[in-house]
Amino acid sequence: MIALFPFTWMAATSLKTNAELYDPKAMPLTIRHPSLVHYISLLQETNFLTWVANTMLVAVVGDRHLPPARDHAGLSTGAHAVSRGSAAGHRRWP
Repeated sequence: MIALFPFTWMAATSLKTNAELYDPKAMPLTIRHPSLVHYISLLQETNFLTWVANTMLVAVVGDRHLPPARDHAGLSTGAHAVSRGSAAGHRRWP
């Protein structure tokens, strides 16, 4: 139940008008006059759909080029060793 609270808050807030959002007397989770104005603004005034498409592209295509998850820890520790100068055959920093 507690985990759903932030999502409920976001959904309620997204459906409120600006006047309702900034009214200090309004109850946070009640919506007096539901409005889609914020969603319309998001889609018309930004490149939101392009951003979502780019995110999906990176998530799907980028994931194919990574080694299996069991190797991720080895890659990060190897990169750390190289950056710290402790890799085999690498001169140690003074």
